[in-house]
Amino acid sequence: MLMASRAYWLLAPLTALAVLAIHPGISDASQKCPFRAASTVVPSPSNELRALATQASAAKAPSTSTRFISMGYYPGWEMNKTPVTEVDYTAFTTIMSFGMYPSPDGGVGINDMQSAENARAQVAAAHTAGKKINLTIGGEGQGTGFLGAASNRHRATFIRNIIDTMQTYGYDGVDIDWEEQVPQHQSDYVALVHELRGMLNVFSPVSYLSIDVDTGQIPPPIVTQLYASVDSVNLMSFWSDGLDQVSAYTSAGVPANKLVLGIGLSADYVDQTVESVQTKVNLAKTKGLLGTLCWEIGNLKTARTDPRLQPLRRAVAGSAAV
Repeated sequence: MLMASRAYWLLAPLTALAVLAIHPGISDASQKCPFRAASTVVPSPSNELRALATQASAAKAPSTSTRFISMGYYPGWEMNKTPVTEVDYTAFTTIMSFGMYPSPDGGVGINDMQSAENARAQVAAAHTAGKKINLTIGGEGQGTGFLGAASNRHRATFIRNIIDTMQTYGYDGVDIDWEEQVPQHQSDYVALVHELRGMLNVFSPVSYLSIDVDTGQIPPPIVTQLYASVDSVNLMSFWSDGLDQVSAYTSAGVPANKLVLGIGLSADYVDQTVESVQTKVNLAKTKGLLGTLCWEIGNLKTARTDPRLQPLRRAVAGSAAV
């Protein structure tokens, strides 16, 4: 579907907000808008659109489920070794599709997903298994792309392209993984998250939004400005037991039930045994965290029978040992 005129982008949020106010139970499908293809960069609208997004963000903060969330990153580059038919979906509630990159002009590129076919295959398989699947934008080394994309000049375009990409492939949410130079550009980072939440509330209010953080890259004072606008704050505690990360963010005022604890499965990370994974699951539950996050599915010794999956299966089933 083609993008309408610039005037549409100024009027559509007003219309959508009015409809939401009158019909709060309206279906998600009826709120979708005709975005331009994600590979195309369109001119940024005026500050009126950003103001509307901010209002929508404030009006509808995401809710937090009490259900244990088990997330697993699934990079496109792993799909030859670990195809979708080999993933054990019983160990996860949410697949994190990794990933697409921001371009400095506000575009979204396939990149680590490697192909549109990979994205479609991941989405179809997750949904067939009854699981959610969110798209990760960014990753290590993508700070330069974010610097341009999240700037005042390109941010509105970037947000439109993110939402268009989600809708094109059928993702259930988006994960922002901006890792470099965030403290130096925190105003753009904060604005990106707030305005993205605002536009999701207008056009796809059931969509999940998360951010990936650790204290060295995204200090707690920045996250305290954002937790109310996201469904989860994902801790990249892949190299440690995670206690220091949990303590730092909760001490700063981030609610424990917004935090997802990172589990590092690759050979150079800490979680190489069933006991280590179980310890992190226990920590997440005893501290009242939202759940856990694994990096990554391709690092499992075997996609279905790696014993480290068992604590995650029990947690998803609601019977993890505490």
